[in-house]
Amino acid sequence: MKLVFFLLSQCVLLAANAQDLGVFGETFEVAEEDFLHHMMSKLQKMNQTGELKIAQNKVQEKIKENITHPPAVQGITETEKEKEYKFDPTITATRDLSDHNGKIFARAGEQFNPLDQVKMSPMLFINGNSGKQVSWALKKVEDRKIFRHDFAKIVLVKGSPFDLQEKLNRQIFFDQHGFLTKKLGIEHVPAIVFQNPWEKVLTIREEVAE
Repeated sequence: MKLVFFLLSQCVLLAANAQDLGVFGETFEVAEEDFLHHMMSKLQKMNQTGELKIAQNKVQEKIKENITHPPAVQGITETEKEKEYKFDPTITATRDLSDHNGKIFARAGEQFNPLDQVKMSPMLFINGNSGKQVSWALKKVEDRKIFRHDFAKIVLVKGSPFDLQEKLNRQIFFDQHGFLTKKLGIEHVPAIVFQNPWEKVLTIREEVAE
């Protein structure tokens, strides 16, 4: 509505030139009233003809499509050469950090490593549209000795997590907007992210799917 006010006021200024400023209020109110009346009439007409319901359905379908088939993470390509590196998740707290019981575990200004508090489950980043990468991930999940952990999360950077979840009968995740891959510096998939029991950093390994 502020945009409408702005546009209307500019039109009035251009048309008024040197007229009495007192006419602004009356002209503005009438214009706003006409605009709202026009919009209400248009919505009522759309509702009567069924256009409104069609428009609502289109919006719902668009939302559903974005959820079931999220946009692929941009800039991620298939791994052609293996690479391994470490990621230190240590941060400097900008405010006091506390647990669900209100107990403070890091004061503002202090450095804090989440791995001091919890052990991270391994994550397998893949392109869900690649059968080769899906097979690679399933082999990694079955070989628990690799991670020394009972559960590894499969995270997609492309493809439908719902379709793959139904096919594999296991929970599938999606890296929305590339938040995790950007944070971890992952540029190629498939990639493994895991924590060695003796380390307080994460090991990231981009592998070639065979």
